[in-house]
Amino acid sequence: MNPTRKYLTNRVEKVRRSTLIVPGHVEKYVSKAFQRGADAVQLDLEDGVPCEQKGLAREMVKETLHTEIPGETEVNVRINAERDAWLLDLESVVWPRLDSITLPKCEDPAVVKAIDDKLGEWEEKRGIQSGRIQLSLLIESVKGLHALEALLGASGRISTVTLGNEDFTLDLGIEPSESGQEMYYYYSRLIYTARLYEVMPLGFVSSIAGFRDLERYRELAEKSRRLGFMGASCIHPDQVAILNQVFSPGDADVAYARRVVEAYETAVRNGRASCSLDGKMIDPPVYQRAVHLLRRHEIIERKKGCN
Repeated sequence: MNPTRKYLTNRVEKVRRSTLIVPGHVEKYVSKAFQRGADAVQLDLEDGVPCEQKGLAREMVKETLHTEIPGETEVNVRINAERDAWLLDLESVVWPRLDSITLPKCEDPAVVKAIDDKLGEWEEKRGIQSGRIQLSLLIESVKGLHALEALLGASGRISTVTLGNEDFTLDLGIEPSESGQEMYYYYSRLIYTARLYEVMPLGFVSSIAGFRDLERYRELAEKSRRLGFMGASCIHPDQVAILNQVFSPGDADVAYARRVVEAYETAVRNGRASCSLDGKMIDPPVYQRAVHLLRRHEIIERKKGCN
């Protein structure tokens, strides 16, 4: 376990297969967002909000956080990257129903630490359990990816990290392809480092600008899961169900995992450290993979029951 994980208990129970992003100042989108079945709804105060509408967006998000939000939907707010702006953002949005903050354009660990400290101040002022509000980091530049280990080590609140494809490829000076193959090194680096620091890597292996092509969207989600991503964001309600399905264990996988667990635990009781199932060897890593899959399935099923 990484020693920086101060709030591990809160974080490991999270499953964020889908995050539906909506602009915080558009009431018709915000009001319907929590009915779409997403694991998380991100109320955007940053790029999705024109400069002259920032104040309105803060007030609308604050109002939303004081309404009855159904089920276990995680409420996330993407704040602005500039200090003067994020100070105003946090004052407006840190309330008991807030679950997490997304910090865009992450490059400086000192900024992550400053936001961690400020969240702690507002938690204390507003009677919120210390450390309950988590942080999601959005890496959008070469400098940010280069500093990723320092960024992830700057706060014990960090639960997820995402590589922002469009801004990152712009900073690299490349045009993203449909396959995303030219980006696999950077995705793998992010996933590896996220695992090292025990946070969830979220994202897609290619640009999702063509969001209406749902068949391609599913294919990208499948590729992303196979590479190691644990969920992704979307901007259209029709994409939510696809993400939830792709990033959930399938029925056959769950059934097989149960058989693996049963076979291995029976072997251990009989004094053996491995066994075979359907002609395949079951040893501790295979067993642990099955246990993790069943735990994820359990959390998802519990989430369904609460929504």
